[in-house]
Amino acid sequence: MALPTMSSLKGKSDTKLYLLLQAYILLEHIFNKLSLTFTAAFGSILRITVCWRE
Repeated sequence: MALPTMSSLKGKSDTKLYLLLQAYILLEHIFNKLSLTFTAAFGSILRITVCWRE
């Protein structure tokens, strides 16, 4: 996804919008990493539980 550069933005409201967009992208990135880690951990626990029951 192409992001607008600071030089192409004009006015304070555009700068605020840009910073909000950057913050959102960063949060989404962190959330994706966390959910991937959680999914991997959950999968490992599930695998251990299945192996332990057999």
